[in-house]
Amino acid sequence: MQIDLGKLKFTWRGEYDAATEYEADDTVRLGASAYICVASDKVTGIAPTPGADNATWELMARGTDGKVLGVHIIESGTRTAVSTAATMKLFGGNFDKISPTSRIIATCTVLGAGAHSGNSGSGLVLDDQWDYGCAYQYDGQYHSSQTTILVGTSDFGVLPVGNKRIDFGWNTANGQANDRPFNFLNPNAADDARNQQMTSRIIVWEVEAE
Repeated sequence: MQIDLGKLKFTWRGEYDAATEYEADDTVRLGASAYICVASDKVTGIAPTPGADNATWELMARGTDGKVLGVHIIESGTRTAVSTAATMKLFGGNFDKISPTSRIIATCTVLGAGAHSGNSGSGLVLDDQWDYGCAYQYDGQYHSSQTTILVGTSDFGVLPVGNKRIDFGWNTANGQANDRPFNFLNPNAADDARNQQMTSRIIVWEVEAE
């Protein structure tokens, strides 16, 4: 006697194709999401409903494709002395957010020289919303002319449309007023004769989930 146990696992069929025949437990990708076939008979030409179930396909795993609506580059390329403070916005700029449902993602690469504190609460601030996603990298052993590199990524989420202001700075948790991450922003040959003029940047992406 032969017993038909049917399928014992899902069958991955890759990207959905309207010309392909599917049956129960076949799984496909459409856009960024995965779907499993729940039809009682073999089917052709019945597509999954994006982001939802239908009579033939059920949503198995939801994904997100990001459509970039805009990229804004904010630069600072002048050597600038940095004062100590409990909270400081060191450099930044404005941009326009155009979609009410998009997210704002930002990265920064900030270059400095001189004495520093790795515990000053460095980060990006969008209007009044801080995100502390910066990490330090020290170039060599500590001395007065060494280069300090701060890099970071911030996700500010979904915000209303309109003109926005983003800055790099620091915001100490305990209000200590004599903090700064370095003595000079954007080092040049004044800090070390081998230096070219360095430039710090904030890059802002406005991303719409599809």
